[in-house]
Amino acid sequence: MESKLQRPHSVRLNRRGDRNNQRPFAKDDESGLFSSMRLPQDNPIKIVWKQGFIRLVLVAGILWMLLILIVLLFHVWSCQSSISFLSAMCNKEGKVFIAMDLLGLAPKPEHRCPIPVADDPDKIVIPEGRTPDAIVKNLTYIEEEDLVNNGSQSFAVFGGNQSWLQREENFNLKPSMKVHCGFLKNGGADMNPVDIKYVKRCRFLVASGIFDGYDVPHQPSNISTRSKKLFCFLMVVDEVSLKFIKENVTVRKDKDKGMWVGLWRLIPLKHQPYDEPRRNGKVPKILTHRLFPQAQYSIWIDGKMELIVDPLLILERYLWRDKHTYAIAQHKHHRSIYEEADANKRRKRYARPLIDLHMKIYYSEGMEPWSLKKNTISDVPEGAIIIREHTALNNLFNCLWFNEVNLFTPRDQLSFGYVVYRLKGLFKFFMFRNCEYYSLFILHPHTREHSSKVEWVKSLSEFKGSGSSMKESRGGFGLWTPYPKNLDSVNLPQVCGDPNSHDNCINTATSVLSKSITANRRSGTPIPRPPVNLPTQTYPSFKPTKTEPWRTTTIVHSRRILAARAGSRADDSAPFEMSVENALKLLGVSENASFDDILRAKNSIVASIKDDQEAIAQVEAAYDMLLMRSLTQRRAGKVVDRSIRYADVKPVNPSGVGSMPRWVQTTVKNLPVSVVAPVTSELGIQAGVYGALMVLTYVNGASTSSVVPYTGPDVPGLILASSFGASLYFMTRKNVKLGKATLITIGGLVAGAVVGSAVENWLQVDIVPLLGIHSPATVVSEFILFSQFLVSMYLR
Repeated sequence: MESKLQRPHSVRLNRRGDRNNQRPFAKDDESGLFSSMRLPQDNPIKIVWKQGFIRLVLVAGILWMLLILIVLLFHVWSCQSSISFLSAMCNKEGKVFIAMDLLGLAPKPEHRCPIPVADDPDKIVIPEGRTPDAIVKNLTYIEEEDLVNNGSQSFAVFGGNQSWLQREENFNLKPSMKVHCGFLKNGGADMNPVDIKYVKRCRFLVASGIFDGYDVPHQPSNISTRSKKLFCFLMVVDEVSLKFIKENVTVRKDKDKGMWVGLWRLIPLKHQPYDEPRRNGKVPKILTHRLFPQAQYSIWIDGKMELIVDPLLILERYLWRDKHTYAIAQHKHHRSIYEEADANKRRKRYARPLIDLHMKIYYSEGMEPWSLKKNTISDVPEGAIIIREHTALNNLFNCLWFNEVNLFTPRDQLSFGYVVYRLKGLFKFFMFRNCEYYSLFILHPHTREHSSKVEWVKSLSEFKGSGSSMKESRGGFGLWTPYPKNLDSVNLPQVCGDPNSHDNCINTATSVLSKSITANRRSGTPIPRPPVNLPTQTYPSFKPTKTEPWRTTTIVHSRRILAARAGSRADDSAPFEMSVENALKLLGVSENASFDDILRAKNSIVASIKDDQEAIAQVEAAYDMLLMRSLTQRRAGKVVDRSIRYADVKPVNPSGVGSMPRWVQTTVKNLPVSVVAPVTSELGIQAGVYGALMVLTYVNGASTSSVVPYTGPDVPGLILASSFGASLYFMTRKNVKLGKATLITIGGLVAGAVVGSAVENWLQVDIVPLLGIHSPATVVSEFILFSQFLVSMYLR
């Protein structure tokens, strides 16, 4: 009986001895992922030549490709890093990054992203003096000119009657220059004496404007005491808007009869210089240095925006930190002015034939569509926020920019890139990321929609006869003055959205969006597209009440406010209306959906329509609407379990953390890695990828002979390298930065290796094979693959 019990043990020892005799180099073979793979010593020259040389070539090629990949990934990762040293190494305006971005290799930025602002406004050191003027040192303005005669009467015009020759000469920079820059005598835009006296004290200012009663002032938030004392908050309004504001919000007067709405000092402008309210709004926006000549620094924000970042932090981040003097955001969708012009025509932002004429003039003067050959990251800005120091060159640029708006269409985004092009690189500016731009403010809907007959004009013939009244009498003269060159032969470059631009352009928004949304929606009804409400009466009045600004309608005193649009853009270019109900249906989420659910739904839809900018704009508008609703509820003190990261919103503590000890709360709060629920839409893909790798590992381990030394390629090593890359891919899809994803993946690899080694030491498959597996490396590899699967699915 005792001999029978000892028999299995002796068999194991004999089998171990036999295996050691048969495989004298087994230990070396399985000591790591890259084995030494010693070969028999017969005919060594032939073996070295065939095996060694081929391996050398393969290893050198693999190392070279890995080096290129590492350099590219490091470049992209450094551009996303919040570490100043690494971000300084990145040149996002460089052709390498832009090319990778256009090819889809660079990670797409979030709609909103954290702004690397300083921690404390009180510790910011304000630069002394002014930035010296090196190119233009003396800038003066033409303030008086002959009157303009329209055939029946003579009158002064605000922007002057600039000739084509004068326009051309103004682009040739000289140390001393005298240019048109609005504010010609008796041209309009006059301030009250009490306001002129007040603005003389303003060296730092935040300026905004409301015209034709489209908005009410939105109070800035997160403003430090230092900034409240340092900055003037000036809201420029016309007579119509002033009346509208008085009827709907509380306006107080100080002892000097100055009018205030919270932090905003109202600056009424009398005698509006233009017939078009949008063109009137360009006066305080672009000519801030003319309206407030004593100011040294200014931040312009559109009237429908609520500033949520301290202005002193904005100046430090965008001007002083890197010694810029002019900063503006990159447009979210377009880089070429011809793409932006096409979008304006499709959304009826101005008369289509006049936009075409505007673009033909620019194209005939050498303004090419944006490409990688240009030195700028984009030709199209988001003009709703402009941050600048009032230097002579910046003031000249603003004058030339305004002159283009005065001569042509009021769509200032079409003229910005052209003026930059004509100044031939002498004007330097900082175009920052669009996701930072959306983190500077909260976008509120207009109280009503703008509508003008000129926006529906499709041909120049409609301006003849009775349609001549649609011509602006005091602006846009360049569209009606004969151009010195023949434009008949000028053909505008094709852009996406043009039906004549075949394969390289996008499909229509309706077809693509309907296909992509149908698969993601919970209901089978068509996507709601509410009609645009054109105002049929003058400005509706309503009394101030406690409302939720993300709603499109508000019932107050039995009067209904016209449906307002909450689009994804701050330049009033959203092409559709959006309500909370429509946003939920559009994204296919429920009322109580979490932020992750909303983000996943948006990313899924955007990924399926990535070439359709108009459809993406609608999806982004729905996403913005739900985010603004959540933020409004947070600011009202309501509990909303959504991890939305705004500049003024602190993260909500997870449930159950409040009952833990303080040191546990601190540890949990400071953990760099969080556990999240797996993404349902990607669970099948991840399981398929890692399942295939695990099956391949098993097949390779089961087919490896335990007697003959293995001399082929290191398949387990290649499989593990593939799983490492797959983990990085799946984690970056969850918006995890590349550096953090790499560290988490390495941690999963180490954890899997430790657990796998412990299990293998217990099983000892090299002595007693398990399911046909003879190699311990196979067992360890299986556990590593499983750990990589769990890490990529649950960690963030």
